[in-house]
Amino acid sequence: MNLLSKEYLGKSVHETEQVKVLTIDGIKKNYKVYKVDIDLLYYNTRNDRIASYIFEHSDTDYEAMNKKELNEKIQAFITSSNADNLKKTKISIQNRGQDIAGVSLKDGRVIDGNRRFTCLRMIQNEKHENQYFETVILEEDINDDRKRLKKLELNVQHAIEEKIEYNPIDRYVGLYNDIIRDEMFTIPEYAKETGRLKPNGQPDANYVKGEVDKAKLMVEFLQTFNMKDKFHIARELNMGGPLYEFNQVIKNIKDEDEKEIIKQIMFTTELVKPQPETKHLYRNIGKIMKSKEKDNFLEDAGSLSLEVQEEVKKKNTTIDASFIRENIRADEPLKTKFRSMIIEYHESANIKKQKEKVIDDFKKINSILDTINRQKVKDLDKNNKNELEFLLKEIEGKLKDISKVMEG
Repeated sequence: MNLLSKEYLGKSVHETEQVKVLTIDGIKKNYKVYKVDIDLLYYNTRNDRIASYIFEHSDTDYEAMNKKELNEKIQAFITSSNADNLKKTKISIQNRGQDIAGVSLKDGRVIDGNRRFTCLRMIQNEKHENQYFETVILEEDINDDRKRLKKLELNVQHAIEEKIEYNPIDRYVGLYNDIIRDEMFTIPEYAKETGRLKPNGQPDANYVKGEVDKAKLMVEFLQTFNMKDKFHIARELNMGGPLYEFNQVIKNIKDEDEKEIIKQIMFTTELVKPQPETKHLYRNIGKIMKSKEKDNFLEDAGSLSLEVQEEVKKKNTTIDASFIRENIRADEPLKTKFRSMIIEYHESANIKKQKEKVIDDFKKINSILDTINRQKVKDLDKNNKNELEFLLKEIEGKLKDISKVMEG
């Protein structure tokens, strides 16, 4: 199908007076906007948000579906995943029309504007009136060139400021698919295609690497609890924040063995979720890992985490978000055990740090005394010597007080 062919132009595809500015392959230009009968269009299964849904239903062959079946399945997912924002967009379109044009390929694949496309489909179903999607139509022949399709999607979507940001999990699924699993892009290429640039205009590979590290942690978390590729569970458990905290702790650990142990501790802590907001627990873990309590903590918390993981394996059941909430996160004694262990080790680390600070302060004082030039002291005039003598007596008195405290 070619939406720009004579078969469709002037019939179910109509040119408008609008243009939309897009930057594709680094070239910024105006593109014509068309009104397209929504029945000619279909969702892009390679879209990051949609891909996470497809992974959830990996037993379904979406590629074999006809356009109508595919659209109905994906519309149901989009409708359920963001109902409140979708409702607002739908009302806006009904009242004012479509404000922002989408972007589609000439074969009818929508690569930007899924939410607006979905709202128009809903309106058409409710009113039984034919609806048109306002969209740029890119003339490229994509066929099976998955990398080119993804490149266009990244160019278009990351060049437009959307009112609704990607769920971080959907973004990590995209990174995992495009960089790790399918190896379609290198990290610098991905930074370039998404417009993630440094002030000097060069691709910000370090930023993308950090995002890839979080995507890897997401995959490892799911694999640890026999939930491989069940990215929807990570989304349902709101793992975006915890993945950020995991990465903050892990990137400061050099020893690979310690890194693996602490991963398992944090993964299991998040599975148990000792308290509604866990970021402070992970920040406490980060501080423990920089203290002399590190080794004991790794041993104790590592053993507890291993016990929980073994118990989960013994359940011999399908692990999903409902099971985690209703069984693991409902175990109050277990939650208390994790929370107490982290808090106690953090407090102990703080106490030791405070004690070490006292010694460090005296070492600094001692070092300063060593640097004082004795000859210059000898050469002081009478007034300065009197002042120094007063200070020495004052210091001597304070040292005696500290000695008494030590003896008491």
